Amino acid sequence: MKRRALLASSLLGAFAARALCAEPKRLESDELSLIELSVPGDAAFGRALVGLPRPLPERPDLLLLLHGLGETTDPELGAHAFAERYGLLSAVQRLTHPPLVRQNLQRDYFEPGRLPELNARLAQRPYQAPVLVCPFTPNPYKRGGGEVLQRFAAFVVGPLKAAVEAHASVAFPGSRSMISGVSLGGYLAMEIFLKSPEQFCGLGAAQAAFRPNQAARYAARIAEQTARVGSRRIELLTSSYDPYRSANELLHRHLVRQQQASRLRVSPGAHDQAWLNESGTIDMLLAADDVFAEQRAVSK
Repeated sequence: MKRRALLASSLLGAFAARALCAEPKRLESDELSLIELSVPGDAAFGRALVGLPRPLPERPDLLLLLHGLGETTDPELGAHAFAERYGLLSAVQRLTHPPLVRQNLQRDYFEPGRLPELNARLAQRPYQAPVLVCPFTPNPYKRGGGEVLQRFAAFVVGPLKAAVEAHASVAFPGSRSMISGVSLGGYLAMEIFLKSPEQFCGLGAAQAAFRPNQAARYAARIAEQTARVGSRRIELLTSSYDPYRSANELLHRHLVRQQQASRLRVSPGAHDQAWLNESGTIDMLLAADDVFAEQRAVSK
């Protein structure tokens, strides 16, 4: 764990610094009803921000979003990270009311032809916002982090999911639930998925923080679990200057060799919130939307 902590501090330092300096956005959305959850049980975590789509579908999907290292210092900061710092509310608004256009005119975070491709896709199949759950994510790089990770994984698929179901008055089976995350959150999403793959129909990871020498092991573990519970979609996202790009690309290649349902997207940008706010979070949401659409088609 000590070596992992050193890796985290060195490679995630810039992302964490930007997270602390970013100007938070107001929690307002016409597309989502925002609910603050405080789930009792474990003092290390329990805070979450939930976005219920307006109107709430009869059979909504559930997307869990895990934040990065920079917001692991405070429960409210972490629960609000996607909404206030990563552009989640703007991304939902932009996807719900296309066409998509560039918001950042200083730098293009969409590769050539990507915006027309996305707008054609949205015209053919409009975006359907799932129930979005953004829990405070603890730091597993600290002493005792392995045990904290075990508790957090149990919390996510147990008390947290139950609390969201109670507020939404709907049950979320594994066929309509997905977990995703960015940076540290991408690494944790993989770990939680591997502990309870039957709870999810797909796994998303954006700029997931792991080393290239871990890629083969993660691919083997995913293959082992999908052999047990059935095929699951893996959606990997990285960027041109992401320090974890090579690890994510290698994981994708290992998964393809093992005939796993994996898709990788590499977009322009660094490992920072500017990339998330312009294109990264949009791509995370669209990847999940594709997974849920596939599940709906299978269940018909």
